[in-house]
Amino acid sequence: MSDDARLPAPEPVPWRGLVVTAAVLLLCLVVQVFAHPLAARIAEVLDAVELWWLANGGGLFG
Repeated sequence: MSDDARLPAPEPVPWRGLVVTAAVLLLCLVVQVFAHPLAARIAEVLDAVELWWLANGGGLFG
C-alpha cells in the first residue's frame, strides 16, 4: 500500500481529557454520596445477625 492511499490522521480533540476528568470526578462524587449510607446499612444488618446468632446460643464453635 502506498503512502498516498492512507487515511489522514484524525484531528486531536483538545477537550477530551477535560470530559474524561469530569466524568471520573462525577463518578467519585456519586460513590461518596451513596457509599456511606450503604455501608451504614450493611453494618446495621451485620450487627443484627450477630446479635441474633449470640442470642440463639451461637458462638465461634457452636
